[in-house]
Amino acid sequence: VRVKLDESQIKASDLLKSSKVSVDSTLGLDLFKILATGNNSDVLFSVSGILFPAHSLVLCARSSVFSSMLSGPWKEKTKRTIELAEVTPRVFWALLKFLYDGKTPNPSLPPKSTASASASAEEQEDSIQSWLELMLTADRFNVPELLKICENTVMELVDMSNVCGCMEVVHRCLPSVPHLGLFLSHFAMQNLAEIKQLEEFQRLDATLIKDILLFSIHM
Repeated sequence: VRVKLDESQIKASDLLKSSKVSVDSTLGLDLFKILATGNNSDVLFSVSGILFPAHSLVLCARSSVFSSMLSGPWKEKTKRTIELAEVTPRVFWALLKFLYDGKTPNPSLPPKSTASASASAEEQEDSIQSWLELMLTADRFNVPELLKICENTVMELVDMSNVCGCMEVVHRCLPSVPHLGLFLSHFAMQNLAEIKQLEEFQRLDATLIKDILLFSIHM
């Protein structure tokens, strides 16, 4: 028996197109949930007295520094608590959050906050200091994706009120943040007369100033 299809009938190809369902991956959200709850964690970080349970498998996959830190003799220890200095709890939480969910964090938020990245104008000065600290931390633990996010964010926040502090921190990260180094070099050269009058500029190391100002030449 032959069935004749007329033009009014729905074509299979059209039905296929209309039936496709958009699928958004929940991997990042699911990984963040195990960070937030601490379920099945096998390593504990102590930062200024605040404890952060984490999962070595995730950390090792996301950071070569964590991979080295959490392998070898450390794996044989029964008490896996690592004390970290030179980082604040809120910035370390921002680092962990990014390692788990891959989303842009807000380093100005309190540790263990689940809120997304946002900052008011009144919080900008505090925000740029937090982003600079997060940039140092991303460089310390070799997280290039987060380092790039920090680099782009700091470039948007630089102004005359914080340029000297930025120069000081960026100098410690070079050459890991070449675009930010180049941006600061041009910014400083264009505003050098005004920057020289700043009290913060007078306290900067001469070698640091030279390295930043000449960075664009060496690129």
